[in-house]
Amino acid sequence: MLPRTGAFASHTLGYQLRVSGAPARISLYARFAATPEPETSVNSVLLRIDPA
Repeated sequence: MLPRTGAFASHTLGYQLRVSGAPARISLYARFAATPEPETSVNSVLLRIDPA
């Protein structure tokens, strides 16, 4: 869970995948309007691939 930047800011979860020896690392960010629960819909998803 990433910090919120204000009272009306989205709730954002961030995941990172790093594999030793891999040429890149992956970050995934999912934004929610409400506190993430199993039934909460995702507003947006960002997949970021960066050199390792």
